[in-house]
Amino acid sequence: MTRSHDRLDQRGVAWGAVGVAIVIALTFIGSDRLVWFDAALVGYLFGVVFAVFGVLYRYAVWLRRPPTAMLNRRGWDAFRQRKARNVAALPSLVATQLLTQGFIRRRSRSRWFAHQLVFWGCILAGLVTIPLTLGLLHFESVGQRADRYQVYVSRVGTMKFDADSVVGWFTFHALDVAAVLVLGGVFIFLRRRLREQGVGSLPTVRSVGCC
Repeated sequence: MTRSHDRLDQRGVAWGAVGVAIVIALTFIGSDRLVWFDAALVGYLFGVVFAVFGVLYRYAVWLRRPPTAMLNRRGWDAFRQRKARNVAALPSLVATQLLTQGFIRRRSRSRWFAHQLVFWGCILAGLVTIPLTLGLLHFESVGQRADRYQVYVSRVGTMKFDADSVVGWFTFHALDVAAVLVLGGVFIFLRRRLREQGVGSLPTVRSVGCC
């Protein structure tokens, strides 16, 4: 007999399936019926689909477990008790706790700097990779000029830039910048870990008083 916790959660599967359907619909519509979809990014698309399914599935399961379900209910109850005040405070909390992560800076500036590098590197990589993968973002040359491009979000044309400008360099090297940010944060974490491990392996020196 199959144990209950070995079976897939039906609600989690339903949530994940809805998320996958939305991603596929965004890809089909945003890429103008796959006209601007890059077949070389099929692997990335599968990665996005599986990530969306996994996150939604795990979150649905998390909400159904008694301890976390109670935590979720209590959290929303506390939010609704002072709804106007909490809504007004939300932008400040997002800026200080999520984006700038001040609670980490109070503990250690080097750890905070490493977190910021990894955080913004991952955010930048996601902002570039996901729209390109779904076909929501593409570039077209302007007129007959091979060095001037226009950014299109689906069918909507947005800014134009020269390939040899600062904007052009950053646009075409955004993933390189993201990689440098993440690697910088990883190296800081590695340096801290090696230093802490070295300090922990040293023998403790105790002062011995004279009798």
